[in-house]
Amino acid sequence: MHSLQKVSRPDRLAVATFLTLLLLAACGTWLLAYSTPFGLGLNDDSVAYIAGARSILSGNGYREAWLASNGPVTHFPPGYPVALAVIGTLTGLDPLRGARALAGLLFGFNIALTGWLGFRMTERRALGLLAAALTLLSGSLLQIHARAMSEPLYLALMLIAFVLLEAYFQHPRTRTLVLLGTVLGWAYLARYAALALIATLLAVLLVLHRDWRARVKSALILIASSSPWMFLWSIRNRMVGGSFTNRVLGWHPITFENWELGVSTFAEFFLPVPRWRKSLTEIPGLFEGFTLLVGAFLLTWVLYEGLPRLLRPVRKGLPPVLPFANALYVIVYMLVLVATMTLFDPATRFQVRILSPVYISIILLTLTLGVWLWKKPGAVVKPLLVLSVVGMVGMSAFGQNRTVENLRRGGGGFADKRWTEDEAMLALKSLPEDVLVLSNEPGLVYLYAGRPSGVLPKTEPGILKLKPFVLDGEVVYAIFNVNTVDPYTMEYYYELGDGLYLTDYSSAWIFSAFPK
Repeated sequence: MHSLQKVSRPDRLAVATFLTLLLLAACGTWLLAYSTPFGLGLNDDSVAYIAGARSILSGNGYREAWLASNGPVTHFPPGYPVALAVIGTLTGLDPLRGARALAGLLFGFNIALTGWLGFRMTERRALGLLAAALTLLSGSLLQIHARAMSEPLYLALMLIAFVLLEAYFQHPRTRTLVLLGTVLGWAYLARYAALALIATLLAVLLVLHRDWRARVKSALILIASSSPWMFLWSIRNRMVGGSFTNRVLGWHPITFENWELGVSTFAEFFLPVPRWRKSLTEIPGLFEGFTLLVGAFLLTWVLYEGLPRLLRPVRKGLPPVLPFANALYVIVYMLVLVATMTLFDPATRFQVRILSPVYISIILLTLTLGVWLWKKPGAVVKPLLVLSVVGMVGMSAFGQNRTVENLRRGGGGFADKRWTEDEAMLALKSLPEDVLVLSNEPGLVYLYAGRPSGVLPKTEPGILKLKPFVLDGEVVYAIFNVNTVDPYTMEYYYELGDGLYLTDYSSAWIFSAFPK
């Protein structure tokens, strides 16, 4: 009887932990639904994904259905719209509604997986639950799940990759490595930034295996199982669009304003209480120094653990796989991000969705560091750690409450129900189908006027060339956010509408032919 009790107690504890983790995941799904009563936040990229998913559902492939040109999409990877199309096929939901359902499921899933990884990294169930709770209470992570974007799907695939990586090092099997490579290929199809994750896990295999034969073999298997997904998509893009990813090599140094935005974005994640954050930002260089300190600490630890094993693999044992992989990933992701912004994509900014892939790794590494400190001797360490945990949970809960309040006031970007009854949108909606709409917000026109549109002519020859078509009633110009533009842009709008009939709505200007 005594032996049965010894077996059943751990089982009951494991079941209780598992059920608590599921409860936290369910809370995340509910919180996402509660925070988005008007739907997910939408921007131009969101419209591209949703329109692309509708195009896939209609059998036309992944195309720019929000634009009159309706060309094949090459700039955005297909993973997220394909997921929306699958949901639409299975449930009948339009991708605009399906995106909200998927976001809720992904938020819960990512909370649960973070909790599992937290348990595996710290070997403590309570800290696994704490990792899940901190993810649930992170305003930054809720924000990215509350927008119709590809980041939540990428985060889910990233977390699955870390789970499979640990499983492989526990029981090295080829099929586990092949599955890991496949997940990495899917992650690339969700976000091109997955190249940083692929590079990270390749480096982990090369560093942590204890002989070069195993290193080379595992790396080749991972490349062979992940590259077909990337290769096929790139070839498709090259064939239909003339470019592998619709990005051109150039030199675009990151601006000071963008660096400042990055520091501010990290500050919001680390310190989600606005009043405290505002007070501390008045101290020159505080957050900049803290961010650099965290980066330097991670880099130093990775080099300390990794270099000896890379150079003398037989003499050094296996380090904790997940902490090493997560620390390396934070470094590699940030380096790849900076290189991409400098050489390929200057429009990318250090926004919360761009930096979000490292947030979960930072949460997990913080708890792992806490365990290491807990084991150190000293009467002061443990009370300080307990107070730190209480402080983190309290700040996160306070910040999350404010995030939820802000989200419930209305969806971000284009997600505003006022557009459904907007006079300008109703006017555009009533136009004959053969009239082409050109706009500075084609995504907005697609969503609420229910029709594809084109972009406005930018040069004087283009303006002059299109004017006869406007006067003949074949084309109209729809210009939104007129009152917020700079004088130079306003001058351009006046030039655009010179000699045309202007209808001035509260939300937009519409230039058209003179009424008969």
